[in-house]
Amino acid sequence: ATTPSANTTTPHPISNAAMPSANTTTPHPISNAATTPHPISNAAMPSANTTTPHPISNAAMPSAKTTTLHPTSNTTAPTNHTTPAVHPTTTVGPTLSPKPSPPEIGNYTIMEKEKICIMALLGTKLIVKSKEKKESYFNIVPNVPKPTGLCNEHTSFLHLGFSGGYANFTFTKDKSQYYVSATEAELDPVRLEIKSLNEKHHGKIEKQKLFSAKQGNSYKCKSKETVHLGEPLDLVTIGAQLQAFDFNNGHFGKEDECSTDRNRRIIVPIAVVACIVGLLIIAFLAYLIGRKRSTGGYQCI
Repeated sequence: ATTPSANTTTPHPISNAAMPSANTTTPHPISNAATTPHPISNAAMPSANTTTPHPISNAAMPSAKTTTLHPTSNTTAPTNHTTPAVHPTTTVGPTLSPKPSPPEIGNYTIMEKEKICIMALLGTKLIVKSKEKKESYFNIVPNVPKPTGLCNEHTSFLHLGFSGGYANFTFTKDKSQYYVSATEAELDPVRLEIKSLNEKHHGKIEKQKLFSAKQGNSYKCKSKETVHLGEPLDLVTIGAQLQAFDFNNGHFGKEDECSTDRNRRIIVPIAVVACIVGLLIIAFLAYLIGRKRSTGGYQCI
C-alpha cells in the first residue's frame, strides 16, 4: 500500500504549477500597460515583442528632425539681405544747391613733430555766381578727405580738400599777433558732375589780415563771415574758432572775439533798452494828453 501513493503525488505539482509561474513573472515589469490584465502565460509572449521597438523608433526620430532644422533656416536668410544695402550710400557726394543751408562744423588739427601747430573749428561753404547773377551754394563736408597742412616758425598752411576742389588758408605770424594772410579756393564742376556749370571756378586773395588774434590766443566768430575771392567765387565761414602757433597743452588759447559778434553783443542790449525807453515816453505822453482833455471839459463858476 505504500509504493503506489508515493508515485502518484510527486509529478502533479512539479509539471503544472512551477513552469508557467516562472515564465509569466519576468515580462510583467518590462511592459507598461498591455501585460497587466492577463497573468497567464499565453498573453506574456506578444507583449514583450510589441512594446520594445515602438518607443525607440517612433519617438526619438521626429523630435530630433523638427527642432534642429527650423532655427537654422530662419536665422541665416536675413543676413544675406543686409550686406549689399550698405554700399550704395557711400557714393553720394556733395553738390551745388540753389538754396543756402548751414554747413557742418568741422574739427581740423595739423601736427608738426608730434605737436599741434594748427587747430580749426569752422563750417565752410563756397558761393558761385553765374553770369545771370544767380547764386549756387556748395557746402564743404568736414574730413572728406582728411585735412593736410604744413607748419613753420612764422608761416602755417591748412588745406581742406574734397573731390571737386579745395579751400586753403595761410597763417602768418607777425610780431605780437597772427592772421590769415592768404585764402584760396577752387571748384571744378566737371569732377563733381554738375551740369549747370561748364567751367572751373578759382579765386585767391593775398596780403590780407583776416581772422587776426594775439599770439597764444584763438580767433572766434559765431557769425557768418564772407571772403570775396573773385568775381564768381566767395568763401563763407560760420562758427569759426582758429588758432595757429603757440599752443598751451594742445588746447585753444584765450578767445579773441570777432568784431561782428562784439558789435552784436553790444548793439542788442542797447536796442532793447532804447525800445523800453521809447515805450515809456509814449506812455507818458499819452497820459499827459489824456489828462489835458479831461480838465478842459470843466468850467469855473
